[in-house]
Amino acid sequence: MSERFNEKILGMDIELHHREDLIKEKTTEYHLALLELMDMKVNGGGYDNNDIWTHFDKVNNLFSGVVRLQKSMIEMGFDIMKETMEDAFRRSNLYFDEKGEMVC
Repeated sequence: MSERFNEKILGMDIELHHREDLIKEKTTEYHLALLELMDMKVNGGGYDNNDIWTHFDKVNNLFSGVVRLQKSMIEMGFDIMKETMEDAFRRSNLYFDEKGEMVC
C-alpha cells in the first residue's frame, strides 16, 4: 500500500463510493415511485384512495431512505477528511492538546 494512504482511509473511501452507487439506485427507485403516485393521483387508473395512500407511504419511505443515505455519506466524507488531516499531522510530527495548542 502506498505511504500516502492508510488502510482505514482507503476502506472508508471504498465505502463512500459504494454509498454513492447505492444513492443513485435508491434515488431512481424513489423517482419512479413518485411518478407512479402522480399518475395514480392525476389519471386515477381505477385505484381507490387506500391504494393511493399505500403508495404515498412507499414514496415517503423511499425519500426518507435517500435522505438518510445522503446524510451518512456527508458524515463519512467528514470522517475521511478528519482521518486524513490527523494522519498528515502525525506524519509531520505535529501534535495538539485539547485546547488546540501545538505540543512539541
